[in-house]
Amino acid sequence: MRRIMRGGALIALMGLLWLLPQAVTAIRAQILDTKGKPIESVFVTDKRSFIYSDTQGYFQLDNPADSLYFSRIGYDSITLSRHRIGNTIVMQSQEIVLPTVWVKAELPPSPSLGADLIYPDTNAPALGVADLLQESAAFGSTDLRLTGERQTVSILGNLGRHSLVLMDNVVISSSGEAFDFGKIPLNQVDYIEIIKGNASAYGGSSAIGGIIHIHSKKAASQPAWEAELKTGVGSFGMWSQSIGGNVQNRRFSLAGEYSYYDAMNDFPYTTPEYWLEQNPPTRLHNRKKAHNLFLKTGYNKEKLQLDYSLNAGWFDRELPGPINFLELYDDAELVGEYQQHKLHGTFVMDALTQEYSLWLNNDGSTYRNMQPTIAINRGNYTQKQTDQGLRMGNRFAYKDTQLGLDLEVQRYNYEFINRLAGGKQNGNRDNAALALKMQQLSFPFTLLSDTRAAFRLDYGNSLINATWRLEEELKLPTNPQITLGGYVGTGFSRPSLYDMYWIGDSQTQGNPDLKDEKSLGYNLYALLNSGSSFIKLAWYQNWVEELIQWRQYYLNGMSWKPFNVGNAQISNLEVEAKIPLDKLFTLSASFTKTKAIDKSKNESGAYLPTYNKRLVYTPAYKAGVELAFHHADFGASLRYGFTGEQYSTVDNLIDPLDAFDNLDAGIYWKRQIRGVEVNLNLKLNNILDKHYEIYAATPQPGFNWMAGLTLSYKMNKGE
Repeated sequence: MRRIMRGGALIALMGLLWLLPQAVTAIRAQILDTKGKPIESVFVTDKRSFIYSDTQGYFQLDNPADSLYFSRIGYDSITLSRHRIGNTIVMQSQEIVLPTVWVKAELPPSPSLGADLIYPDTNAPALGVADLLQESAAFGSTDLRLTGERQTVSILGNLGRHSLVLMDNVVISSSGEAFDFGKIPLNQVDYIEIIKGNASAYGGSSAIGGIIHIHSKKAASQPAWEAELKTGVGSFGMWSQSIGGNVQNRRFSLAGEYSYYDAMNDFPYTTPEYWLEQNPPTRLHNRKKAHNLFLKTGYNKEKLQLDYSLNAGWFDRELPGPINFLELYDDAELVGEYQQHKLHGTFVMDALTQEYSLWLNNDGSTYRNMQPTIAINRGNYTQKQTDQGLRMGNRFAYKDTQLGLDLEVQRYNYEFINRLAGGKQNGNRDNAALALKMQQLSFPFTLLSDTRAAFRLDYGNSLINATWRLEEELKLPTNPQITLGGYVGTGFSRPSLYDMYWIGDSQTQGNPDLKDEKSLGYNLYALLNSGSSFIKLAWYQNWVEELIQWRQYYLNGMSWKPFNVGNAQISNLEVEAKIPLDKLFTLSASFTKTKAIDKSKNESGAYLPTYNKRLVYTPAYKAGVELAFHHADFGASLRYGFTGEQYSTVDNLIDPLDAFDNLDAGIYWKRQIRGVEVNLNLKLNNILDKHYEIYAATPQPGFNWMAGLTLSYKMNKGE
């Protein structure tokens, strides 16, 4: 009997030893174009056998040779080493024009390993960029989720101002405050790239929590012209409309869009029981209006690419105060406008790619609260900001090595005018930066190793900030594929110009002597990926020093002023997963556990009363689950989100805001009618009509909806 058992074990062991190489050497991947769409019928061969990718771009080869060849009409053919093939393979589109071939230069999508790419669902409506980001549990916000409201987000429990925001590789959050994503219409966005954690080495100041890089839409990818008309209506008197299009030939391209919205945003809300309200009151004086214009023109000739873009807008926002002080702010409004100009050029010379960017951004707003019911808090002030700069980048690629060198100069001008008291304050900030980047691929044993390093020096206002980031990722070519990686790096954030030069009233005062905030952190992650299914587990740790916080001080009476009195320790456990249930249904989920602790001390080193308290407006848990259904002509989604309790005071003495959950749904239908694509969509928010607060004394709306109609037409050259 023992001999039989030993023989069976030996046979099983031999079978495992035979199957293991098959699993290790089997390659399954998805082939995508540069916009993330699958490419079918791609010819894949290792010169011994061949296969074609399916309708979703997937293919699988068992025991392939050392290199694979990929080919399809309309795309550049590529040859890849077996060890360099990951979960996805990107093929560059190639216009078929004889006898000349037009090649469009494209830089790598991200300098960072593990960066997330978020693509808007063009079939379903979304409130805006911030609403799209918050579908992941890694992002948070304390703002109202209604059209036209100020929309800021934070990454992994860090402060909103610690998110560096770029648009087409140019900083648009230069003031140092939390960026308002409500200024960027979602229609202008092609995709959003997210780099989490300390990333100042990739962009400079404010990247303590990470980088949010918005990539605007490009013109048609081939000679064509397109036109699109969108209109939408929604709860609380919301109406929106946009018209846009683009045209392109073999050399020139032009894309543009104009959009407008008007939303009353007056919604009913509940009050605490002790207020003894007979009927639920309505949040009044909340109208939001905006106009936005986007233009982008380009010139392409072989290895040269030039483009100019303009993003401009005007807005008018009524600003009701917290519900316990409504009569102090019932005449408040903010009127503003902005312009963002950018000239960009890319030139490719074999292994060397050169990139040049020149930009000028203007931003101005005026706050007025002149005749409130209780006129003890009148205000009228204007802020103006100008940001201009030049960046020159070079990237050199040789075999499995890439080197990058960037030079950047910027100048910021800030002006604060108190129109009520007659005061005026100006501030300037210059910055010069040198950035070095390196990427090295290697193939130890059966692994693919991707090592990246970045170092950046920022010099401004006689201060030098040196930041760095080291990243490593290992891939085992198994099926499913296992990826292990992580980073360690530093970050910094210069104080906002608002904190330094604020002169709004007699109770507050800016502090021009504020120091830069500093941070150090690391991340470890593991990814299991099989085709379109994946699960990712990540741990983040961050320490922030010289944290800027507003404190009361008693000099010539009681006042508020910002000081570098804070230190913080922020830890995050993040889980993300996506599983296709079949060809039509997809289940995705995300969960983030955050521990954000105040470690503040005073100048003598003694603990402050806030020591070991939780940072305000940082929920301990966030989670979301979404079930999506997509067919050729229609689809639907159902999303459940949960946000844990969070404190609203730095001493944590007042009970935290209650945890809350949301249930949202969306549905769309589209059809081609005589060459025109018709898309009807409907989104239902807070279906369960939950009443809750994210920010103290600022209620969120209950059930609300949004419906939209899109008409689009596209004609390729020769049709």
